[in-house]
Amino acid sequence: MHEGPSEHQAAGNEQAPVHARHVNFLCKRLCSPIQTAAAGGSSGKLPLQTLVLPLLARSIRVGAIIRRSRATAPKLCERDRVQPAQKDITFLGPQSPHPTVQNVIGAGDAPVCLISAGWREREGELEDELEQLGEVRQIVDLRLYRRIDEIFASDPELFAAHRQRQTLLKEAQRLYRLRLAHALKAARELFESDDGELLAAERRAAMAALRALDRHHLRRIRRIHEAFDQTWRPAERPAILPHAAELAAVIERSSAVLIAGGHVGVLLSRMRLLGLPRLLAGRRIVAWSAGAMALGERVVLFHDHPPQGEGDPEVLDTGFALVRGVVPLPHAGARLRLDDARRVALFARRFSPSLCVPLEQGVLLRWRDGVLIESQSATRLVHRGTVQGLAA
Repeated sequence: MHEGPSEHQAAGNEQAPVHARHVNFLCKRLCSPIQTAAAGGSSGKLPLQTLVLPLLARSIRVGAIIRRSRATAPKLCERDRVQPAQKDITFLGPQSPHPTVQNVIGAGDAPVCLISAGWREREGELEDELEQLGEVRQIVDLRLYRRIDEIFASDPELFAAHRQRQTLLKEAQRLYRLRLAHALKAARELFESDDGELLAAERRAAMAALRALDRHHLRRIRRIHEAFDQTWRPAERPAILPHAAELAAVIERSSAVLIAGGHVGVLLSRMRLLGLPRLLAGRRIVAWSAGAMALGERVVLFHDHPPQGEGDPEVLDTGFALVRGVVPLPHAGARLRLDDARRVALFARRFSPSLCVPLEQGVLLRWRDGVLIESQSATRLVHRGTVQGLAA
């Protein structure tokens, strides 16, 4: 798929409007004092172009840089935009084998709805995690995974387009991983080196290169999503409309929305296709594992010792940004070498200023209107390579 000119190219093609009378005005104001000072010299006045044109050129370059920075700032896909202030959002640690969600929701007459599409064919099979909550609340599974299967069956054109998008996303991820492996290797070697006079600056440069690569990848992913939405307009398709209306009604009747874990890529895809980010705006949400990952600004996959060898933390996709400034890390104790100070420092600095927060058993983090108001057993990775407590 041809993506057209890049955002950098588009920004670079813009021309700063400089009116002729503004140039003359600047010339007179800038050169008058210098010309006066130089009047006593043998050559008289200095040429205007010698003094002014470099200053004007520099101001135009600065303006172009500012415009490029605005054009390339992280943006959400249009369908993923939500109100910045959320009613009540809670992140929990893993719910198996010791569930805690019932302590957060409690008893009540109003039902709660559940999103468990990340479990794919096992959608809704969360008896162990939700058994205690089910004794005091009615739980309505939104069946996102099955709904999308039904939609694809009735709209083969959308199904083919969705498959094409997934192919593009996989290829983008493959290319990103190629570059990421080299950038991370260099950064790790620098962080494993002894301190030296020039080392700090090189470490900062390596971190800047990693962050730039992550931003580039997110821009590419965002363009793929935006192209799909603009071309196929899922929210307007007849196969999706009745499902979206039913979901909106169920969510409106529910006192809270639970978002479980599973495969985070599948969860993101199904929620995005059915327009869940907008339906969830302002709702009370309790999420854990992959469900918490989907609600951040970006989804980061991580595993320091996977079965196939050493793993590199990688940005997978944009999240729904219902919670900002946090990178959720479910099961971090089992997947990251938290006793390796250099690896922890590299991880924390790479995703700074966002807080990298392990979500372990018993952890609870609660935001109200975007402000962290409650923290239980929570920690965060810090720049010097340790894990510290995180208080509200």
